Amino acid sequence: PKRTEGGLILTAHIGCLELCQVLAEQVPGFHITVLVHTAHAQRFNRLMQRLDPLASVELLQVTDMGPATAVELQRRVEAGGFVAIVGDRVPLRGGRTVPASFLGHTAQFPIGAYVLAAALACPVYTMACLHHGRGYQVRFEQFTDRIVLPRGSRDAALTAQAEHFARWLEVQVTQAPLDWFNFFPFWDQASHGK
Repeated sequence: PKRTEGGLILTAHIGCLELCQVLAEQVPGFHITVLVHTAHAQRFNRLMQRLDPLASVELLQVTDMGPATAVELQRRVEAGGFVAIVGDRVPLRGGRTVPASFLGHTAQFPIGAYVLAAALACPVYTMACLHHGRGYQVRFEQFTDRIVLPRGSRDAALTAQAEHFARWLEVQVTQAPLDWFNFFPFWDQASHGK
């Protein structure tokens, strides 16, 4: 993107996301905060800071995302930074999901990324880094200018966003099926998060 405004990057457990992080290091002024569900985020950041004090990739542990975290993410986006979140995993400790058609079956997709994007009121992009020939191809595309969740039709808007993401993920998975790191019963979650 050639904007001063940052955005939210919606990705999935597909391809080589670590390579995307390496590429982020090559773009001057590109800062990315990766939201993760691991208690090891602080240790990783300390290690990265020792190895490269100018590192532009930071992991942020978000098991309990509260108002302070949202305000900090808003500040980063307004400063031109990006926030990355995966949209293909149901949170370990529960969390709301909505159903979407995916590869011919219904699967549950978490709503957290869309709620966050609406709160940040920023552009949303998708990103994948897939095997292509003997190397990799980075795919960075605009998902939407803004996600709006109208009060009267919030659930329908969340479902529409999840369906949009599921269609994007289908394209990636059908083009590079061995790059999708799906190690749990993805479609066997029919009642999760309702």
